[in-house]
Amino acid sequence: MRALWFVAFVLCATAAFASEDAPGEYTFKAPSGRFTIVERWIRPDYVADNRDCTPGECGWKATVQFTDKSKREVILADEPEWYAWPADYRISSDEKWIIRDQKTGSGENSFFLYRIAPEGDVWRRVESIDDAVFAALLAPLHRTRRDYYHLQIALVSWEFPAGRLHLKAYATPNDRKDELISGRAVTYDLNKHVATPE
Repeated sequence: MRALWFVAFVLCATAAFASEDAPGEYTFKAPSGRFTIVERWIRPDYVADNRDCTPGECGWKATVQFTDKSKREVILADEPEWYAWPADYRISSDEKWIIRDQKTGSGENSFFLYRIAPEGDVWRRVESIDDAVFAALLAPLHRTRRDYYHLQIALVSWEFPAGRLHLKAYATPNDRKDELISGRAVTYDLNKHVATPE
């Protein structure tokens, strides 16, 4: 079953590459203008055209570029962790946090969390927010992510100074007898990195 799913994913991703040209660049500016996230489509020289890309060969590279040029450019997404789809970057109003809302497949996304320090250092949380959210929601059901498809989370709001995200989770069970997750409210603690169903 897993092999069949993988083949279907590769065929869909290849079709997505072949069906349209990729745009060149997207930008996301911090509220103060202190930095900008620049996301660029990267195609290696040995690939003649965007339509010739295969999954993993081409993707969206993202960097943080500071207005203060004494601070170095920081990479947020690059090969091999890039995707065929551009991400949506959310910058907190206090500019301490960045969320990379990344489409990862048909009807699925992942939230990668970055912490940005005043001096320009950037750290990425190893566990994605969606992993913590679905672990919190599915463990009481004695289920895992593998028991569901079309797993998505959506940002509802940032809560400062409490350091929390309010999210909604969605997932469709493989087995119709299992619980559908449709807009389930979850709080994510940015300091403890813990997800709690509301």
